[in-house]
Amino acid sequence: MARTAADVLRIARSQIGYQEGHNNDNKYGRAYGMNHVFWCQQFVWWVFSQAGAGVEMPKTAVTRVAYPWYRKHRGLVRVRDAKPGDVVWFDFSGKLKPVSHVGIVEKNLGGGRLQTIEGNTNGKGSRSGGGVLRKVRSGRIVAIGRPRYTVSVRKTGSTDLRYPGHSIGPGSRERATVRWIQARLNVWAGTRRKHLTVDGEFGPHTTRMLKDFQVGRGLKGVGVAGPKTWPLLNAIR
Repeated sequence: MARTAADVLRIARSQIGYQEGHNNDNKYGRAYGMNHVFWCQQFVWWVFSQAGAGVEMPKTAVTRVAYPWYRKHRGLVRVRDAKPGDVVWFDFSGKLKPVSHVGIVEKNLGGGRLQTIEGNTNGKGSRSGGGVLRKVRSGRIVAIGRPRYTVSVRKTGSTDLRYPGHSIGPGSRERATVRWIQARLNVWAGTRRKHLTVDGEFGPHTTRMLKDFQVGRGLKGVGVAGPKTWPLLNAIR
């Protein structure tokens, strides 16, 4: 499972007003590793990645790759059922079929009208406008993709836990705390890997998943939950 729609929208809103440089130079293309191209799909990929929801958006710069991925691996809903945080694809080109532009739904205004946040657009709504803007769209909508957001951490890990003042690692006898860590890591793992058994035993599988989590958050993969790892575990949603 991914983070919440609110996380994705928070990141997207923070980018409104961004403008590309010369020859389509933009930070989303640089982060992706392929700059100076049309970047609406790169923008959406970047937003999901920054929000901790990267599992919900494949790394691609091409709308015609992301759209069929959603049809196969996630799901599509009708425009009237669109919700904040959904992905919306458009057809603005006579040559590029079936989609040629993408954005993120910010609000469903009803009557087939969606308020969106889009990259590489402008005041006229172009698919190559060069900026990140909030738009209202009512036409050329091809599909709405529904990410698999998670609203809250379930069961054992449902409540944030204060750092106990010492690291928790292999061999720990604080079984309730270890179960909390395991539950949090399972939410982070989502559908990407086999889940841990929430048994309070800080064994090799828990150590391995914690190391992967730490590396994914820019820390050293030490396999011990210390003061730097704790707030990151609390941030899992």
